[in-house]
Amino acid sequence: MLRPTDVRRFLAQQLDALTWFDGRPAKISIAVDISKLKKTQNELAEAHALLSIRSLELEHLSVTDRLTGLFNRRKLDEMLIQEMERVGRYGQALSVAIVDIDRFKSVNDKFGHQVGDMVLASIAGILRQGLRKTDILGRWGGEEFMVICQNSTLVGATATAEHMRQMVEDFGFAPVGRKTGSIGVAQLENGESSDATIARADAALYRAKEGGRNRVEGGGNSS
Repeated sequence: MLRPTDVRRFLAQQLDALTWFDGRPAKISIAVDISKLKKTQNELAEAHALLSIRSLELEHLSVTDRLTGLFNRRKLDEMLIQEMERVGRYGQALSVAIVDIDRFKSVNDKFGHQVGDMVLASIAGILRQGLRKTDILGRWGGEEFMVICQNSTLVGATATAEHMRQMVEDFGFAPVGRKTGSIGVAQLENGESSDATIARADAALYRAKEGGRNRVEGGGNSS
């Protein structure tokens, strides 16, 4: 039994059989103190584990928008390419929606950027609540968000977008009050690039803005 004052040691032991000069068999045991080696091994294992954790943290930060906690634009581009490959393999529908917060500049001008950041973070949470578990949400830039709607046609994605629009409109942002969002939606068409789909969603968003804001517009002929 170890006493409080005892020091734990690690020993490497080697046993060998031999024969004495008088013919009697004997065994010899050699023990080497490897405590320092064991300590070094443990320290290296701990350092490796810590490095792995740090690597995961850095990876998370590289694809996450710091303000909203959503995917950033880089990750959205990556996820959209992955989803397009899935469409190619399984023939499922895929749509994207771009959400722009109406007249957001006035929030920063009147209440300051700190309040503006709080509103954006709140909107990110509202949009997340309005989505299916399979949908992918990220911050596209500034006051714009993008939703990648897996296995969703233009009709389905437009319904999702309308639900998000209504949730934003119904929410009261202290001290700003109510804000609204305009949304453009487009479905990936056969042989189309991701840039082309995004361009159609962006054009639909522009029409929503021109049409009075706080509305959803679809882009393209998919249904």
